[in-house]
Amino acid sequence: MIVMKTMLQHRKCQQVNVERIQSQWDEVQEHLQNRRQQLNEMLKDSTQWLEAKEEAEQVVGQARAKLETWKEGPYTMDAIQRKITETKQLAKDLHQWQINVDVANDLALKLLRDYSADDTRKVHMITENINASWASIHKRVSERETALEETHRLLQQFPLDLEKFLAWLTEAETTANVLQDATHKERLLEDSKGVRELMKQWQDLQGEIEAHTDIYHNLDENGQKILRSLEGSDDAVLLQRRLDNMNFKWSELRKKSLNIRSHLEASSDQWKRLHLSLQELLVWLQLKDDELSRQAPIGGDFPAVQKQNDIHRAFKRELKTKEPVIMSTLETVRIFLTEQPLEGLEKLYQEPRELPPEEKAQNVTRLLRKQAEEVNTEWEKLNLHSADWQRKIDEALERLQELQEATDELDLKLRQAEVIKGSWQPVGDLLIDSLQDHLEKVKALRGEIAPLKENVSHVSDLARQLTTLGIQLSPYNLSTLEDLNTRWKLLQVGTL
Repeated sequence: MIVMKTMLQHRKCQQVNVERIQSQWDEVQEHLQNRRQQLNEMLKDSTQWLEAKEEAEQVVGQARAKLETWKEGPYTMDAIQRKITETKQLAKDLHQWQINVDVANDLALKLLRDYSADDTRKVHMITENINASWASIHKRVSERETALEETHRLLQQFPLDLEKFLAWLTEAETTANVLQDATHKERLLEDSKGVRELMKQWQDLQGEIEAHTDIYHNLDENGQKILRSLEGSDDAVLLQRRLDNMNFKWSELRKKSLNIRSHLEASSDQWKRLHLSLQELLVWLQLKDDELSRQAPIGGDFPAVQKQNDIHRAFKRELKTKEPVIMSTLETVRIFLTEQPLEGLEKLYQEPRELPPEEKAQNVTRLLRKQAEEVNTEWEKLNLHSADWQRKIDEALERLQELQEATDELDLKLRQAEVIKGSWQPVGDLLIDSLQDHLEKVKALRGEIAPLKENVSHVSDLARQLTTLGIQLSPYNLSTLEDLNTRWKLLQVGTL
């Protein structure tokens, strides 16, 4: 009985074990079936994505090929119109091709979302690379279209504005000649009413000159831009002549205006007014020098230095605007000291104690001459300071532009290498038969990334040069350099 009971219990135990094993087997079978179905779905989705990815890469390649055919050259109206047409056509093509990139992105998103538990790094990296390239192409096309349309507008409007300005210059020159002749008449000092009338006419003329100063600078700057774009063409020679003519007439007009003012003020103003004007100029010059000093130091990235350049350009314009006032005041002092008789200087100078007439005249002469020399010295120093600061800005812009281009190039090459490396299977998942193939891929990539060492060294050299120039790189630039170096080291380690 005991033996029978034991056997029954043993059989019952075996039956329970068999049922448990069967249940586990069923679970495994169900899991395998689900995994098989998932893999089939993954294969289907991956195939669709690969096809869409190839189409997206194809349109990116087509767009890049068109970008590479763009050539800079003489910007005649016909050439600009052709470039605008071809740029708009590419923009239209990009709009049509956007569907290919969108489809590839949608399918990639589906893979990343539905199979997040699997290794989808390759999908992510390839998609990121395609989108970065596509965005860069869009940016270049948009920037070129904007620049071309601005150039087209400039080429259309510039001749009209230049003609209008030259016509005004001719009228202003005629007025200046009449006033200049009037101010050189003999016995002008005796006709105070005539002096006041001439002063009013000069103020009107000077007001017109000041109102046209910005117009002149804009015409000169735009003319130089057009000249650079037309370099080597017959149109450039003709435009250069017209600009030279404009600059000569503008310079002569300002000289005549200064001469007129100098003679009128020497005839109508007292030495105290000149003394006060020189004092005000010295204060202004000191303020401007302090303002210029506060613009330092040079920024640590291209946008910051470009902003400093814009600020300094406005500063230089302010100097240009002030230059006629300074030159006129100095010339007025010179004429005053040479044309006023000693008797006149004696009457102008009032001392609390009685001085001999000659000493009075000498004091006036000494004071005005000393102030005029200080103004002239400070003006020259300010202009030298401004020129030195502009030189530093220009050098920084050039070096930072080189650094930006070098880092962009290195980033693109690193991305391409990372996409290749990211497509490899993890070493632990490799089969024995595929090890040799994997080693060949590693060897090939190692050979491809070897030249990148030169790019890395070039970027580091550029960064060191900026430091040598006393330029402290911005946190963004420092972070970019650190990121590029880290990615380069990881690539090296990954191909050992």
